[in-house]
Amino acid sequence: MRENIGYIDRVADIDDARVLAAVAKACLAGDLERLPQGLATVVGERGQTLSGGQRQRVQLARAFYRGYRLLVLDDVLSAVDHDTEAKLLAAIQAEIAAKGTSAILISHRLSALAAADEIVVLEAGKVAERGTHAQLVARAGTYARVWAAQSSESADGDQALAAASA
Repeated sequence: MRENIGYIDRVADIDDARVLAAVAKACLAGDLERLPQGLATVVGERGQTLSGGQRQRVQLARAFYRGYRLLVLDDVLSAVDHDTEAKLLAAIQAEIAAKGTSAILISHRLSALAAADEIVVLEAGKVAERGTHAQLVARAGTYARVWAAQSSESADGDQALAAASA
């Protein structure tokens, strides 16, 4: 795991403090505690021993370790739960603000896009809508319809979870 996150450096030159900082930002610290050998755990080619969400967060940790001027995240949150998604988005926003960099976040989960400075909605490969979350919801177009559907699914899931827990 350590070499995977710090892959841009020679193994002997990997900065463990930077690795641990990247792990924390990518919400991987808890997972590392559960792995048999922590950062020394062998993850296999393409991270085959990791879950989909863990693989996504390792890739994000790699980006945090390396640094960037422009971070392009293509559905990096698709395999994580909503709590982890919120933590990751906060970490990404903090990282961008601290470094003065930019990010492009591509996602089908509109909850991941709601805080973006600008959202671009594509339909059939063309820009159908663009604006902030509030602007797009107010327009009652495609974004607003998908937002309402996803918000309803999330509420239904939360209600089902609450009922199952009772």
